[in-house]
Amino acid sequence: MELPPLTALAFCLVISTGGSQGFTVVPDKSDLYVAIGGDAVFTVRPSSAIGSGTWVFKSKSIVQWVGTGLQFHPEYKSRVDLNLTTGSLTLRSVNESDNGVYTVNLNAVGSVAQATATIKLQALEPVSQPVITSNDARPVEYTDTVTLQCVAVGTDVSYAWSMNGLTLSPSDRLVLSNGNRTLIINGVLRSDKEFTCTGSNPLNTNTSDPFLLDVSYGPESVNISVSPEQAIHTSGTNVSLTCAAVSNPAPEYQWLFNGLLRQRGRQLVIAALGFYDMGRYTCKVFNSVTGRSNSTSRIITVFEPVSTPYIISNAISSIEHNDTVVLSCFAAGTDASYTWSEDNSVISNGGRLELSAYNTLTITGALRSDGPFTCRASNAVSAETSAPFPLNVFCKWPGHHSTLVTSPAERDDSGERGQ
Repeated sequence: MELPPLTALAFCLVISTGGSQGFTVVPDKSDLYVAIGGDAVFTVRPSSAIGSGTWVFKSKSIVQWVGTGLQFHPEYKSRVDLNLTTGSLTLRSVNESDNGVYTVNLNAVGSVAQATATIKLQALEPVSQPVITSNDARPVEYTDTVTLQCVAVGTDVSYAWSMNGLTLSPSDRLVLSNGNRTLIINGVLRSDKEFTCTGSNPLNTNTSDPFLLDVSYGPESVNISVSPEQAIHTSGTNVSLTCAAVSNPAPEYQWLFNGLLRQRGRQLVIAALGFYDMGRYTCKVFNSVTGRSNSTSRIITVFEPVSTPYIISNAISSIEHNDTVVLSCFAAGTDASYTWSEDNSVISNGGRLELSAYNTLTITGALRSDGPFTCRASNAVSAETSAPFPLNVFCKWPGHHSTLVTSPAERDDSGERGQ
């Protein structure tokens, strides 16, 4: 229904304006976005005082006024407020039927100058917080393709994605579709961890909670640590082998000894190591989700420590300068090696004293001054030294009876016994 004119004068003022004559009106915003159900405030700023004006929407005069005299269109009377000083209009409880272009015509006080401004209103439903869903709860690295969907309620929602805190850039592997609502991840990687989706329209922006992608991978980088960590272990001691692997989810562990299953679990403890514990220990790892397995091995070597060595001689006694004495050293233990010493000095091969490749010392032309001798047995895990071994040497002087001469350690201060 058309509104009747306020007065003939008012009608004349509105229609007889010829030009702005320096009078202008500027809208605060040319595009006004308001939530559905909210209030739209059409703010305008005239360059000078106004005496009358009209707001028009779709050929309807929402309100027209002269001075303080107001006339509202019946459809808007309960929804409209007018600021008579500036001509700004407030429209309450807007909805989508209010969308469109609003025109204000203002007339300057004491002048026929008139100015016009337009503002476009768009009532929108705000963007709700987006929700991300996935087609695969536990994808396998390199194998599976993951499809993420972002859904938000609102008017004309635009979507954008972030991955690991950075704006996602589409690629052959990361493909956006369906107006950016859908993200397709080809050949998913373990580094594809955290995703967020942002929904926005001119009214507001809202971001989803982080979506954590649980990618299954491995096992790989399988490693066995040994405690104590040493190349050769002493028999009778304990050793612990622990297996670790990079895997999601945590893998299953098996221990094989020389190719045969020994036990399951990450850790293998061997108490009181013996000769039969020596060999190859293999940790086999299996991921039940990826269906992949891996393994690695360690060799455990066990040595029996050497016992205290003892020395035996080829003769109980010998004649000085004349006899050759052969001393042999014996010790129990694994892979023992032997070192001979005379009077606490290590013997070098050569001259009267000859060392064999194994464990004997040959003394050519035994002397009263020879000895005492010791033998040191050693291997990778221990070392022991024998008791000192003296030589019994006879010395025969012309015209005298034979005399028994021992090694220097057993002689008395006189130097000789038993003429």
